[in-house]
Amino acid sequence: MTDPEDLRLVVGLVCLSKGWNRKQLAHAAGLHRVSVSRLEHGVRNLSGPSEEAIRGAAGLSSDSWRALLAAVGRARREMTCPPDASTKGSTGADPLAGLLALTSIRLTDALDTLLAPANPVGANPSGTNPDEAALAWERLQRHPKETHRALIEEAPEFQTPAFAKRLGAESEAVAPVDPERSLELANLARRVTELGGGR
Repeated sequence: MTDPEDLRLVVGLVCLSKGWNRKQLAHAAGLHRVSVSRLEHGVRNLSGPSEEAIRGAAGLSSDSWRALLAAVGRARREMTCPPDASTKGSTGADPLAGLLALTSIRLTDALDTLLAPANPVGANPSGTNPDEAALAWERLQRHPKETHRALIEEAPEFQTPAFAKRLGAESEAVAPVDPERSLELANLARRVTELGGGR
């Protein structure tokens, strides 16, 4: 069952990305505005079909919707846990810096999921499309290197054969100038394969 608070936040992201107010969302989803109002005010009885209607209005596949809910849920939990538990290992004067950086990454990922087309032209469901791998590589590079492994382990878009191949090619390309980075990329490629990207 979807966490009502995660759903409420995801609906806010949908409205933000589409430029909609709640009334426009209700219209696009074919829902009564009272249903959307219930969700907005934390009432916990939004039905499964209503959630599906909102997903459809957002133009997201079921997988993308679940990934978006998961990313928002992780960000919300990290923001509400005690700072010392979530920023373990962070250094510097501000103990919240690590937590805020991680939460920012989670929410950026959520927006990336939301703004990506559900079925891009030429999409290959087997995960062998090199164009999708190139887009995933661009998205991964937007984040600090230290977070790459965690992102790969959490987001199915990075767990494809094409992305494993792309990481291998990037590893070979940087090997002459940066052997350490080459090894990091090779290890990421191996991890993608372990997660199912080699199927």
